[in-house]
Amino acid sequence: MSLPKGALAILDTPLPPEVTALISGNTPEEIKGLPVKWYKILSLRGFGFAYDVRQRIEIKEVSIEQTADDPERRLAKLVCELEVLPDMCNAQGLLDRGCMSFLMDEASAIALLIMNVEQGRANIVDVSQTFNIMFHRDVPV
Repeated sequence: MSLPKGALAILDTPLPPEVTALISGNTPEEIKGLPVKWYKILSLRGFGFAYDVRQRIEIKEVSIEQTADDPERRLAKLVCELEVLPDMCNAQGLLDRGCMSFLMDEASAIALLIMNVEQGRANIVDVSQTFNIMFHRDVPV
């Protein structure tokens, strides 16, 4: 993936402490700021549906935790909050499954990036190879 123009400036610019102070979790401030920066980078390519929805995402927690199944393995936890608004809904007024898939895809890619950076690897968002989703109930506005 090539980075859009302006991405490196976003990555290199420290966030104000008041931004990361609102994000809970056990990671250093630099890693807590990565989701904020990457959502900005993903917004550089234009406006419209994805841009408008992405702008409303609030990062609530960034943590690295042990997995319950295997204490030797760790996982990255990214908790975001977003109010479901009409522009995210289908004709029946329910959260569109395509919108939900887009949100989960980007958030999971950013969570993987958090783990990579925490382990000393590249600070780059990759794309999903496979994404299996089962929806259990609809979400209204």
